Amino acid sequence: MKRFILAYPYQSSIIRWMIVCFLVVDTGLGQSASSPEKYDTDAAVEAIQLFQVIAEGRAVADAEWERVFREKGYRSYLSYSDSLYKKQLLKRMAALVFDPRRSSERDSVLALPIQLDRQGFELMLAQNLFALSKRLDEAEQFLVNTDFANVLRQADAIARRNLPSTIEAGYDVLKDVQFIVSDADGKVTNHAIVVDVNTALEFGPEGLVNLIAHEFHHDYRGLTLRQPTSAFGHELNRLHQEGVADLIDKDVPPVTRMGLFPESVVALYNDLYMSTPEILKTFADRIDEHIAGDLTQEALNKKLRGYFKFGGHPNGYYMALLIKDELGMPPLLDTYNDPLAFVQLYNQAAKQRGREHVFSDTFIAYALSNY
Repeated sequence: MKRFILAYPYQSSIIRWMIVCFLVVDTGLGQSASSPEKYDTDAAVEAIQLFQVIAEGRAVADAEWERVFREKGYRSYLSYSDSLYKKQLLKRMAALVFDPRRSSERDSVLALPIQLDRQGFELMLAQNLFALSKRLDEAEQFLVNTDFANVLRQADAIARRNLPSTIEAGYDVLKDVQFIVSDADGKVTNHAIVVDVNTALEFGPEGLVNLIAHEFHHDYRGLTLRQPTSAFGHELNRLHQEGVADLIDKDVPPVTRMGLFPESVVALYNDLYMSTPEILKTFADRIDEHIAGDLTQEALNKKLRGYFKFGGHPNGYYMALLIKDELGMPPLLDTYNDPLAFVQLYNQAAKQRGREHVFSDTFIAYALSNY
């Protein structure tokens, strides 16, 4: 962790952050030089520092925001997609949530219903920041006192147990885990893993280990994955990636709670999970229409992009659980990096179970040649 103490210009915030930074320097927490596990908390520390300034009713200059966005964690997060939009959004929502003069406006925004669209993403970010605003002291202590090296070691061990032995024994630890303040999530970006600090707090020690193990699984899988070259292949890849990794850290639906997500989103997740056979059938119908000449390639791509909601989690998890229940875990471990094998395993399990959607031979042939 960077040993910054004197760089911040706002005097009323300096004293408490001198204490925090002294503790980080003194305990050696942050990024460990003596351990293969790499982690970084600077981005989260500095973001919280800005939030405290906003909470004191003072403006934060764009230059100070840019300094935070140059931290490693935010560089990874913003490389994922829509970097300018996400910068502007975080600044806008931080001002809304933390500025005490805007409490009425904030409460009105937080009361709005959430859908799975861009506005819903923005509202969920606002809700996550508001939840964090109630536990800033706890977040500070978490960032300073948590034994992140141990968290990463436990998570890595769990991830490797969900991979074939060649991966379990054949690779060194790859991960660079970076804590930030963002939407309530953790994700892999360019072999780094970024985790929202409030999500980490909400999950608790065991949940955080499992969350990072889920992301580590993605990281190992990406080492040997044949990347998809079509919108169709991309959707299959999402089903497989999230479905198999969800076996590590997700409860079997229907679920009553999903971290910091509101009840409306939890209900939608459950509905998507239970509707998986119909959703898979409609997906296959689009391919049949394309093969029959009723959909051009361009029209097919448009219909398939983002077809599976929640990043493929509920439907992929349904498929992975079906395979696990009918065929056991070994086939899932052996095909950890092969979305096409995942679809074929699902078909085998669906035929064995009965009353499930089974992909046609035509669909399987199309998948094998159009991934």
